[in-house]
Amino acid sequence: MAQALDGGVPDRERAWAFIRGFAAAWDEPLTEDDGTPAAELARAEATLGCSLPTALREVYMLLGLRSSLAANQDPLLFPRRDLRA
Repeated sequence: MAQALDGGVPDRERAWAFIRGFAAAWDEPLTEDDGTPAAELARAEATLGCSLPTALREVYMLLGLRSSLAANQDPLLFPRRDLRA
């Protein structure tokens, strides 16, 4: 991992590539089934009355349902229809 981060992560594409590599090294490669469906995120945004920040939306879509990555320290909350502000 230190070698992968040598020189930093200069852009979004490289950041998500690093996350994919980390996931594969830590546990298993990410699959399309690991992301939170866009429709579920849209429902959560509608309930909240605002859009999620782009990076947060992207991480949910990439690995939001992958508990080995999203539910350890500082877990992601799963979007739900019953969210209330």
